[in-house]
Amino acid sequence: MHSNVRKLYLDIETTGLDPKTSKVIMIGIMTDGNFSRHEADKGAVFMGDDEPKLLNILSRVLRELRPEIISMHNGVDFDIPFLHHRYKVNNLRSPFTIATESKFISAASLNGRGIDYTPVYCTRGNTYNDGSFPQIVDTLHLAAQVDKIKANMSSYTLKYLALYTGVLSDRLLVIRGDLIAMICEFGLHVKLKEYLLYDLQDQKLVSDYFIPTVYYQQMFIPLPVQELSVASPAKKWNTLLSKYYKPYIGEFLAGRIYHEPLADEKRSYDGGATGCNPGMYRNFFKIDVSSLYPSLVLRYGLTDTKKDPLRLGEKVLRALRDFRYVFKQAAGHEPEKTSEQLAFGKVASLFQDADLSNLTEAQVNRFSSIDVSLKILINGYYGFLGVGGYPYNSQKSAALVTAYGRVLMEKMISVAERYANIINVDTDGLCLQPKLYEDVFFDHIRRCQKDLETGDNIEIFDVETGYMNPIHIHREVQNVLPDGIKIDLEDNFPDGAIFAPKMKNYLYWASADSKPKTKGIFRKRNRCGIQKEFPIKFCHIWAFQSFEKAVEYYQQYLQHVDNDDLTLEEITFSQRIAKGNKTFVEAGLGDWGDKVHFYWGSVQKFTPKTGKLRKKLDRHPVRVVDYDGEFTISPQKPLYEYSELFTEVNRNWYRGDVEKIFGELTNGLRTDLLKCG
Repeated sequence: MHSNVRKLYLDIETTGLDPKTSKVIMIGIMTDGNFSRHEADKGAVFMGDDEPKLLNILSRVLRELRPEIISMHNGVDFDIPFLHHRYKVNNLRSPFTIATESKFISAASLNGRGIDYTPVYCTRGNTYNDGSFPQIVDTLHLAAQVDKIKANMSSYTLKYLALYTGVLSDRLLVIRGDLIAMICEFGLHVKLKEYLLYDLQDQKLVSDYFIPTVYYQQMFIPLPVQELSVASPAKKWNTLLSKYYKPYIGEFLAGRIYHEPLADEKRSYDGGATGCNPGMYRNFFKIDVSSLYPSLVLRYGLTDTKKDPLRLGEKVLRALRDFRYVFKQAAGHEPEKTSEQLAFGKVASLFQDADLSNLTEAQVNRFSSIDVSLKILINGYYGFLGVGGYPYNSQKSAALVTAYGRVLMEKMISVAERYANIINVDTDGLCLQPKLYEDVFFDHIRRCQKDLETGDNIEIFDVETGYMNPIHIHREVQNVLPDGIKIDLEDNFPDGAIFAPKMKNYLYWASADSKPKTKGIFRKRNRCGIQKEFPIKFCHIWAFQSFEKAVEYYQQYLQHVDNDDLTLEEITFSQRIAKGNKTFVEAGLGDWGDKVHFYWGSVQKFTPKTGKLRKKLDRHPVRVVDYDGEFTISPQKPLYEYSELFTEVNRNWYRGDVEKIFGELTNGLRTDLLKCG
């Protein structure tokens, strides 16, 4: 189990970012308590000006503790390469190896893109008797993979992730990187040591949140945890099938001589069902098919038997699903019923230390982590079929899966639209607004649905409000679906509101007082504060007051822009400089690939011939420095080299952007709430 694994958390402090000119001044180590009587159990910081001594201490500690996992944050890109170089500079044998070629994590999203990285390994003298060696896992990579799915992280710093995971209630000591050298110069090592210990504590908490989701995949995928932490679901599935079928290659199997299949080339085929009836809606709910594509594969046997003649993919998929039900139950509302699950006996050993009627928080987190890891693998099977470059993929099977999915969604829609207005259709689910009972035309015999657990009758409509009962609608839809296809009723918010301008984009509230949930255009990162806050506030007023009140707010906001009341938080953008973008580079904000913070200022240029001032102000990016959310303006050299006149914020541009957002929110949409609202 993950809790019994020997884990070591490692962090370093340096005098700078360049290992050619900077040195290691502190090495921090912490374990999870699975090491007996060692100072690193509660955190140990080794510091001093003798860098070779510090590096030798690290090598010795690694040999003594013999960790199975070394957990770091941004360690693959910075800490390990830095340490490796300093070992070489000091003519010492490095316990690390750096790969010669870079790799790409397609399953991750770091500032909207995948991650290019150079693999690092812990070897040389650290190899154990069984041939294994410590696995280096970078929590930055794991967080970026989670963010590709959820897209709800505003930062990837260790401090932010500690808050994101909910394990910290407040920020601890934070020291800016540019101040570390100054701290060393003035001899404030005690404060820096305190900072490093805080980082180790955060690293342990963040690791306990992210690492189990890949650690438990080793139960099914024959890859070490370090590779699992960066591998895509497609690679994991292909690895599983390749290893299983390897002994059969060249042998008689399923009526023929079996050969390793060739990878299908990527082809285009129709995807899942999508659609949207744009507008603002009050009172809504969702029904989603539980694991739609895996369920279709299992229900209809959508396997390419030329590549997978033993239907191993289906068998593993079914086992993963059954196992997931066990851990989902254990982490859910009624864990005492976990032993009733079909596959419980096969994983009972993982519950030996658990009292299912009184689980600890740590045990619930453990079972939840296994549940998440199994869910990722299960849902990744379809993506594996449709991806290119893997021998065991199958474009034919992938196309069949989406085709069956579209037929299934059409069947769901045909029933649901009798009782509700369709808001959104998104591959595996429907977002609906219940109709009034008086607006429903019952062209079939009304039957009283039964609650599957209690056996009680489900009311067709709500007597007090007159709206159709979402639970009844859910049961009506479920009744027309084939065996093995299960739908869940989610996000039932009779007091809520949802704004859906187009497919796969929405903004909703469970109630007037709740926080907004976003997807699509409302979740993009490369936006300033105005672009994030104005549309949400505008739609909230529209939903819970009136469209007229929302228009008043829009007009007041334009005045706010015109009056130059804008704050740095409202106008600042944060993004990476795209390759070829000369505007930012020439303005002195940074080089291509650098993440920069800026706002649009105004430059009054002169005409080249007459030397007169131009009437129209040009935009110019102005550098803003972000110190952990506290923005300040940093003078930049190009501004002082301009012969043109630099004014302040380009209010006309920001005003035009607010007008553009208003137009996009209201163009072609209803400006009143539906009758149900």
